[in-house]
Order: sequence, then C-alpha cells, then structure tokens
Amino acid sequence: MDLDLNMMRPLCALLEERHVSNAAERCGVSQPAMSRTLERLRTAFGDDLLVRSGRTYELTPRAGQLLAEVRDILDRIDAAVAGNRFEPRNCDAVFRLASTDYISAVLLPRILLDLQENAPSASLELTMSGERTPEAVSAGRIDAAIVSADDTLVGLNREKLFDEDYVCLVASHHALSDRPRITLNRYLEHRHIVIDVAHGMQPPIDRPLAARGVRRYVGYRTPFLASAVFAVTSTSMVLTIPRRLAAICTGGLPIRIVPAPRELDTFTYRLEWHPRLEASAAHRWFRDRIRTVASKLAVSPKRR
Repeated sequence: MDLDLNMMRPLCALLEERHVSNAAERCGVSQPAMSRTLERLRTAFGDDLLVRSGRTYELTPRAGQLLAEVRDILDRIDAAVAGNRFEPRNCDAVFRLASTDYISAVLLPRILLDLQENAPSASLELTMSGERTPEAVSAGRIDAAIVSADDTLVGLNREKLFDEDYVCLVASHHALSDRPRITLNRYLEHRHIVIDVAHGMQPPIDRPLAARGVRRYVGYRTPFLASAVFAVTSTSMVLTIPRRLAAICTGGLPIRIVPAPRELDTFTYRLEWHPRLEASAAHRWFRDRIRTVASKLAVSPKRR
C-alpha cells in the first residue's frame, strides 16, 4: 500500500466530517487539495471510503472500520507526544460534545465558563444527541456525550453525573396553578405541549405512561423549547419539563411551576466516552471539568 502517514489526519477529518469542504477547512487546506487527497486515499485503500447519498456522504463499511482505527492511532500519537505534560492554559483543543437542549441550558454555560477560566484557548463544539450518538462516540466523531438514555453502545465507558425530575408548567390563571401536586388522572384530563425529542415524543415521560396503558392528549408538538414555554402563557395546555430547566426558562413570565404526577420518575444524566480517550491527558482533564461542574447539580431535586 502506497500511503503517506501524513495523510492520516486528513483521512480522519474526511471520515469524521463526511464532507470534503468541512474536512478541508478543518485541516487548513483548500477544497480542491482535499478532493485530491480523497482520491489518493481511495486509490491507496482500494475503496470509495465516502459515497454520495443525496446531498451528503456516507461511509463505506471499510471506511467505518478505518475511522475507529485511525482515530485510535492519532489519539495515541498525540498522547505519546504530550506525555504527562498537560497545561490547560496552553490547551487549544476542540472538544466535541453531544447532548440535549436541556444540558445546553442547564450545564453548558457553566462548562463554558470553566473552560474560559482554566483553558481559555480551548473551544467546545456541541451537537444534538440522538439515536446515532453512541456510534459517533465509538467512531471518534464525538469525544463525549451527556445523555439520559438508559441504553448505550457496548464498549463505551459511562458514569452517572446527576439526577433530575419533572415539573409541570401552566399559565398563572390555569385551573391547576394552585395545586400542591397534580394527580395522574387530572394530568391526563388536560391537553399537553410536547417537545419533540425523539419521533415526536418525550421518551422519559411518554414511556412510563405507555407502560400504564395511558397517553397524553397532545395539543401542540414542537421541537423548540422557547416556543413551548411561550405557548404555556397563552393557552390552557400543560408543559412537562425537567425541574432545573423550568427554573431557568420561566423567569418573568406569567407561569406557575407545579410538581408533576408521582408516576413520572426521576431520570439520570450520564457521561459517556470511548476507552481509547483514557490515554489522552486533555480529554481526561475535560471530563474531569464536566464532573466538577455537574457535581454542583448533583443534589437530587426535591419533589414537593
């Protein structure tokens, strides 16, 4: 195989970005130069690596295997060069994190402040977590994920960060606004605003209800948190969201926070990463900063 080892980083960029122009920008070269590199890589590996699917590219099976291997090699090289020397203030790494709208509001501002104070040259890229997030972490496209899902890909490291529970938001004049707690029956009598987290549902809410053979009557379904919150103020619908998020997004609005039915259990946010990043001092430090920030949220919310 005629392969220049200097092509490992462009190869990794192409397979992670699945986009020639984005890979070129990431490597600091022109788009035509990266296109030529892709052709050289295809010839060297005897594989298309990236195949067009509509307006995007998908990895071939061989490319999927290569990505994990190349990412592992580059991480080990970086770790070997750095050794035990790691100075956060000199760190210019781009940390790639996948998580939810909730984490972006509740935890990410604190993480960004922590990075600004301790590693001012580092940066953070956040992507929305989804069904393919474990695969992206495994492949090296994402460095870590903060997720609430109970299932994870075999081979990933995971640890608990903190617990959360749900509350209901209603308009200040709503019939439920003065209730110390909403019973499940009363909860189901009303129309609901549902934030489309996955397939039109909020799984941590809808799954326990489905297990009891009941479901919410949906009056408004939206992917946008801000839209959902503002809809509460002008309707008689109920919005169910995590307690800490409710405390952040309702300030100054004519909204009441009411404890959700007891049947809606608490849920856990977890940090997940691939074992190969254990060798990276920068990524170990980054995960430790996430733990430190999350520990300030770790006291379980009190359900009144």
